[in-house]
Amino acid sequence: MPTISKRTWPTGAVSYQAKVRVRGYPPVTATFDRKTDAALWAQRTEADLREGKYFPNAKAKKHTIPDLIDRYLENLKATKRRRHDEVLHLLNWWKAELGHIVLAHFRSEDVEKAQQKLFSRQRLKKDAEGNSKPVPISPATINRYMVALQTAVNYGVKPLKWLSSNPVSEIDKLEEPEGIVRFLSEEEKNNLIAACRASKDRHLFTIVLLGIATGARKNEIRSMRWADVNADCTLVTLPKTKNKKVRAVSLSGPVQQLVKKMREEREEGQVFLFPSPESPDKRLDFRSAWLFAVERAGVKNFRFHDLRHTFASYLAMDNASTIIIADAMGHKTLAMVQRYVHLTKSHTANVVAKMAEKELGHVEI
Repeated sequence: MPTISKRTWPTGAVSYQAKVRVRGYPPVTATFDRKTDAALWAQRTEADLREGKYFPNAKAKKHTIPDLIDRYLENLKATKRRRHDEVLHLLNWWKAELGHIVLAHFRSEDVEKAQQKLFSRQRLKKDAEGNSKPVPISPATINRYMVALQTAVNYGVKPLKWLSSNPVSEIDKLEEPEGIVRFLSEEEKNNLIAACRASKDRHLFTIVLLGIATGARKNEIRSMRWADVNADCTLVTLPKTKNKKVRAVSLSGPVQQLVKKMREEREEGQVFLFPSPESPDKRLDFRSAWLFAVERAGVKNFRFHDLRHTFASYLAMDNASTIIIADAMGHKTLAMVQRYVHLTKSHTANVVAKMAEKELGHVEI
């Protein structure tokens, strides 16, 4: 049964000592500045003791959730700066929501309670007319918040050893709707290529053809270096991909010829295939040129990343297997390419239907 004792110090300060006694365990005590905190701690500790969940880890009793997150962010900043910048705002939100919790009393219920607030959060989204309106954040975004916290708490388990287990891992991820596959129709493709050819940015035409022909991501294309292009410009090695794996993309046809011509005309000391006009050792920022070309081509609701979907969709419609598509796109698992399977099936059905009509259409029944 928990007991709470009030203590008044010679300085006039007041504290409250909570003591919890459960048969089979030695008494557990903790001191708080507020009686309500002491009562809450006592209630939760008694429940944990009875359920066998209480671990008297000195470090867990000493540190809070913000302490753990700060240590994790420090490590990320030193080792993975890009990931640090990606999760900083997510973890700062968790610090604000869970900042009062000591690690010794950190439970999955705390995370679930905070997670409920994410469901009511909103972001601004532009409609077809360009007007912004608030909409709820998606399950995918909520999952990103959860993954960021789970990874940070894992750091508290290992290597810090501040915790013996990760309460966040007890919570299931939200089911995410299947992503929309947006790819270029034949007319859209021709219009976009024409608009890019007419662009004031001399590299945009080649960049977009690369996107369609290789499925490389925007940052992968921006980061392509001449040192990673082979002698006959048929292969580009991508040393730093999203999946942290080295992979290569093949160049052929017009794209290979364009890159070959670029190599012949490149300036001395040029590091990147598509350098910034201000400095040859910096990457090109073609965002404005791209947006203008898309608008000029009349292509609606289309991002640069959708060139990657276009590449995969064209492969699927050419009856490429999921294994080939996954390998060409640099995916770790086949699950990532399942969204294109229906294109393979529908395209195959059309081919079969045409064959049946041609070969059997004259047969009377």
